[in-house]
Amino acid sequence: SQDKYDLILDFDEVLGLDLSKQAETKEIPENIEKLIDERNKLRNEKRFEESDNIRDKIIKLGFEVKDPAKNE
Repeated sequence: SQDKYDLILDFDEVLGLDLSKQAETKEIPENIEKLIDERNKLRNEKRFEESDNIRDKIIKLGFEVKDPAKNE
């Protein structure tokens, strides 16, 4: 209900959690897209050390890498 939502926003303001802000989204540059594609290919081929190196490179470039859960 609206009352609960308003209460949560009040708590948010007191605690400084910024729950009301939406997550920042970025346009993914073409070079990062290519790295992601290459990493996915390596993961499918079970070449995990190489895919981990690409993951680390993507992170160093300022992007977050999240892999799906194993059962997905």
